[in-house]
Amino acid sequence: MLSVVMAAAFSAGLIGCGLAVWLAFKMLWPRPEPLLVLGAGLGLVGVGLAAIALMPRRHIVPHKRQLLFDVARAISMLGRQPSDSGIDARLPSAVSLHVGWHSGTLTVEDVYQLMTVRELLTPEEGWPPAAGRWLLECENEAGGFGIWPGSSSRLSATNYALAGIRKCGLEPKNAKARHVAWIGGCYCNDGCFASPYGARPRWEDTLFAVASTDLLGEVLPLEMRERCRQWTVSKLYEALKNNHAECVCACLKTLRLLDGLDESTRKSVQGWLRSRVPELGRVRPVGRAGWVCSILESASLAFDAPALEYFSLQSIRELGATIANVLVSEVSSIARGKYKLSDTPVPSDISI
Repeated sequence: MLSVVMAAAFSAGLIGCGLAVWLAFKMLWPRPEPLLVLGAGLGLVGVGLAAIALMPRRHIVPHKRQLLFDVARAISMLGRQPSDSGIDARLPSAVSLHVGWHSGTLTVEDVYQLMTVRELLTPEEGWPPAAGRWLLECENEAGGFGIWPGSSSRLSATNYALAGIRKCGLEPKNAKARHVAWIGGCYCNDGCFASPYGARPRWEDTLFAVASTDLLGEVLPLEMRERCRQWTVSKLYEALKNNHAECVCACLKTLRLLDGLDESTRKSVQGWLRSRVPELGRVRPVGRAGWVCSILESASLAFDAPALEYFSLQSIRELGATIANVLVSEVSSIARGKYKLSDTPVPSDISI
């Protein structure tokens, strides 16, 4: 209702401005025809902008969904329960406004991230069965999973779907060998993987490919595995040089799955992580929660222990409280309608 009133007021203001311009031109230029055209044009502009403002939003704004996912995970990795920060009373009202589960409006990544947040808030409930059934609808006969039912397979969607299906205690409908063959078809000669569709960086697609193969209980052929390890190590050192935390984290995950994280590489990453500690204490969490998650996950992988055992500085402890406090403010804004959310309710059995 508020958006309707705001759109009406905005349109009225535009039309009023149009009339004012029309009267000013009429005083200076008595010929009516151009003035009528000008007034009508401004009026149409107002109507058009009002129509745009009133268009229904069918998604949570993607980066806000990502925000909920990243900050909830960051709080967990900082040794706190997301519910301890007070967000559990605000988050359900935000996420329950998400659009329903049907093709073209919700992606596999949406489902995985929203259900992961749900699991972090209410671990005793687990994933709802409807989430797993919807993910199975995204499975393709030729192998792999699409981003929604009927879409072409992608490595990212395949990884998120397989992980979600396992959370729901289900199995893919197709034979595992078919999925493994499809993943193998995404292999590139230089050792990385790339989806036939989509524009994700290759270091990310490579992680999705290796992780999906692992979720299927299979391993890559020996030669492919070694070439993939060499490519990932090279990409990791490049990311360390460029301070690309997300890429560092993805490469570490890939190497861990390939059993290819040697001691020399581990020490290089440990040294790089120690240099990031001061920046962690200064970073504004919201908008960079994904960066914080990458640093903390990389620490857990490189030190082979919970990150806080090595990042036990006061600045890191304070960061957990800062993230939680800012998250409460952001989620409250979402729940109040500051950010555009869908008005379509989610069915009760899959709503948070």
